[in-house]
Amino acid sequence: MLVLLLLSSCPAADAPPKDTDQIDPLLLAAIDAAMRGDLKPLSAEVDAKASSVIADPANLDTSSLVSIATTREFAAYFARVGALSNPNRRLLAWLIAQPKLAPTLMMAVSTEDPPDGLLEVLRRLNDDHGDEIAQFPDLVAAFCTVWDSTGDVDEEAKKVDLDRVARLYNYYTKSSPRFDLKELPWQLATWVVRNPLSEDEITFARGKYQDRKSPAEVFFDPPYNEYPGYVLEPKNPTDLAYTLPNVLKHGGTSVDQARFATSVCRSIGVPAAVCTATLAGEDQSHAPAWVAILEVNNRRVRWNLYSARYAEHAGWRGTVIDPQTQLQLADSELQQLAELQAVSLDRRLQSMAICKLLPLAEESKQPELLLKAIELSPGNLRAWQSLKTLAVKRKLSAGQEEAFVAAIEKYAVPRNGAFAFEMYLPIVQPHGTLQQIPMLDVAVKWFANQPDVLARVKLEQGDAQIKLKRPDLGLEAFKEAANLQPKCSPMVLEAFQRIDALYRANNNLPQLVDLYATAWPRLDRPRPTPYSRTVPYVLIGRLYVQALDDAGKKVESSRVQSMIDGVHLDQN
Repeated sequence: MLVLLLLSSCPAADAPPKDTDQIDPLLLAAIDAAMRGDLKPLSAEVDAKASSVIADPANLDTSSLVSIATTREFAAYFARVGALSNPNRRLLAWLIAQPKLAPTLMMAVSTEDPPDGLLEVLRRLNDDHGDEIAQFPDLVAAFCTVWDSTGDVDEEAKKVDLDRVARLYNYYTKSSPRFDLKELPWQLATWVVRNPLSEDEITFARGKYQDRKSPAEVFFDPPYNEYPGYVLEPKNPTDLAYTLPNVLKHGGTSVDQARFATSVCRSIGVPAAVCTATLAGEDQSHAPAWVAILEVNNRRVRWNLYSARYAEHAGWRGTVIDPQTQLQLADSELQQLAELQAVSLDRRLQSMAICKLLPLAEESKQPELLLKAIELSPGNLRAWQSLKTLAVKRKLSAGQEEAFVAAIEKYAVPRNGAFAFEMYLPIVQPHGTLQQIPMLDVAVKWFANQPDVLARVKLEQGDAQIKLKRPDLGLEAFKEAANLQPKCSPMVLEAFQRIDALYRANNNLPQLVDLYATAWPRLDRPRPTPYSRTVPYVLIGRLYVQALDDAGKKVESSRVQSMIDGVHLDQN
């Protein structure tokens, strides 16, 4: 009878089972704690049960794993709010009773999500749509974790416009977006629902691009313009506002083009992200940018990182900003998230539940638990990152290390080689340099048919040989890396940077100059563009110019510099 009374006082409450004996006692305790507004005692009660659930990684009780992790996160997360108002008590009691929404939302929240802000978003969606939102747990989780206020709960938070959030939710649930956002895992849906555009801009984007067959083409619609003169916060009628119509008309840098295309994609319901290259030792203000766009290929989703970018920027690895946490991710990590789509919600929740309960497990058993999480859901980025951290800290036994390598080979090598190697390197690097050589040979076999990743392996092999005082073998590996790539690939640039450092370390400037004299003319000379500063041909040419200057060959240096200048179109 107590349960009936509690749930009937909650907003839009589902009818509870008639036989209260069948209700999970943990759920009863959570509802009671929420209605009393005192969640802290619940945490201690749950922790005792949680520790036993994950005590044996080989025999996990998946039937109770999610419910325990959900209740534990519920108690700890919302206890951070402090004193709960009566409306919030009723809202939380309703939430924890939802069999799909509660676990999805609790598995989705992170330390970057302030609970008070999240509650505001959840309340607004619940007020507007009642029980209906419980039918779309991933979409609601995406909205709640993206549009909560920013900052820590104890700090002054930046509040969002809840009216606008409500309109955005209505838009994505009623406008027939390209992707059915109700079916996307929340980790992918966040790359749509974080749409900062005004409603007029969204209407503009939808009206102009809804029927565009290839969203990637949108990247090239605004003209390239290094000096468009936008004003982010216009105060005068003559200011050029940074809006979609203005960017389409006046253009911008590749960053502006990428933001334009990403905004358009999100407005028509296509997950998209701005990717930005990191230029080692270069001016980051001119870093190339492009767009990652989620697309369907043979009934599976994947991120297309190649179509919405300039051909001259092919080969750069990039980073993106996570819409939920605002933290930086490698584009290979973004690609791994696509694996979530092929996994059921139940398995995704079980996988995340393991990560949530991981701190309660014995340290020696944590790697096995994380491997189980990856087995359940290979797109669980948190599990991969946690295992990577354990590898860096040398917390893996020989057997666990071997199992991690097997997981990389099975779940990452075939479809995401760059990610696989980024996971493998932390296993290799803590070992002695002599051990690294045969370990890297394993990766050579993995990526025999993936030349872009194989080139990265060769660079690492060259670095290892240099550490072993084997400069000839190091140089050979660097040259192999360069030969595996197109003549103006960023990987060729990295190879030359290493070769340059090697020759200089051995005071062999004349031979370095001779090498550049032979190799640089063989590079593909790009067409003149305003963005040539970010083309490997130019960046390698600068290394060549510096070598000529250091060797006192000023005439040859001026000639090479003229060739570099010849591929740049100045828009001043």
